[in-house]
Amino acid sequence: MGRLTRRTAVRCCTLTVTAAITAPAAASAGAPDRFPVDGPAMAQAQSIARVHWGADACSGQVALAWTTELGTEVAARASWSNPLSTYDHPVANLNCAIRFNAAADFDWLKFCTVVVHEYGHLTGHRHSDDPGDVMYQTYQEPLRVCAATSDPTAPRTPDSSVGGPSAVSAPGADVPPATLRARGKIRISTFLRRSLPVACELPDARPCTVRLSYRGRTLGKGTGESPAGGANRFTVRPLTSGRRYLRQTRRGAVRATLTVIASDGRPTYRAITLRR
Repeated sequence: MGRLTRRTAVRCCTLTVTAAITAPAAASAGAPDRFPVDGPAMAQAQSIARVHWGADACSGQVALAWTTELGTEVAARASWSNPLSTYDHPVANLNCAIRFNAAADFDWLKFCTVVVHEYGHLTGHRHSDDPGDVMYQTYQEPLRVCAATSDPTAPRTPDSSVGGPSAVSAPGADVPPATLRARGKIRISTFLRRSLPVACELPDARPCTVRLSYRGRTLGKGTGESPAGGANRFTVRPLTSGRRYLRQTRRGAVRATLTVIASDGRPTYRAITLRR
């Protein structure tokens, strides 16, 4: 992927935003055939993106297409229209689309990470200054959950038809879900001042990421390693954008969603009410 660029323009009182992610010039002519918009890899990458952001971008109405009109460096470009603002009200996004460059170099790890990045824009996320964030301006490494997910396009071996060890299956298909424990209600002031204590328990030793989100907006994040058969206790800390939203909102209560994502990509959800 390389540098990321963004272009904005106002058309008839509607803010139209385009976000692009650049890639190396090397080409992979078979990418549209390997990752068709209606294929299993695209569906898997979209599922990972929805879980990662805790929201279904544009109410699930995202037009996907491969194109040869993005030059030699841009890997993909997301575009959307919003009558309110660029990123602050993603639930109002309209005309959402992601175009992938048919001339760009893709393998499963990059393709999955690019999809999550572009979905990030569609769910209200700007570029990040953190090199470890999938929304960082330049590509550093594949998203961990993408790396932990089997390539849906990988050839099946003969024993895969009977569920052998080489069978390609959905992430976490044979793994029990995580157990997530947290307070069901917490004051906004307490969350902003002390963060949210969370216990994440997995059946084996795997990293887990927890995200607190509300209507496509990420309010806070937390990560940790869950020991085998034990609970990992850590805190979900508010993001700068989350602090700003919670301080400015006039809502008496915000019913947010706490999502834990294990390294295999399987999500677990819990409702958390943030109140005044």
